[in-house]
Amino acid sequence: MMSFIRENISEADIVAYGLREINEDLFVVGFGNGWVIDRERNIYLRWIRLDKESPSTMTFTFFWKSVLLEIDLISRSPDDATFEENTTWTLAHPPLDLPPALEMHRQEILADLRSALSAYGSFGMSSRNTYHHATIAF
Repeated sequence: MMSFIRENISEADIVAYGLREINEDLFVVGFGNGWVIDRERNIYLRWIRLDKESPSTMTFTFFWKSVLLEIDLISRSPDDATFEENTTWTLAHPPLDLPPALEMHRQEILADLRSALSAYGSFGMSSRNTYHHATIAF
């Protein structure tokens, strides 16, 4: 089974996943920080926005088997100096809000989100370290 890989978003993927339209709908500018994607299972996680009033709160789109979810996550580090190496992710608004049709898949979706965040690292494609420990606190 393929796992999540962290990569820049290609022009072909921008078109295939309708990312320009998603950006327009969600008021997102650009594709800067890449994404993590599991192509075999058709799942991706993409950072789209930072909360200016609470910079540790980040908004992601999580495309899970043809359903686009918008998820707010809080990133914390035990020490700002080690943020690149250690990140704890929590849901900003627990529990995760899912459409009724996906509720029966909640545990699978959360497991996939945890895997995607582990691959994302601290800053996606901007992460400088090759080693990163992600703690998923949900």
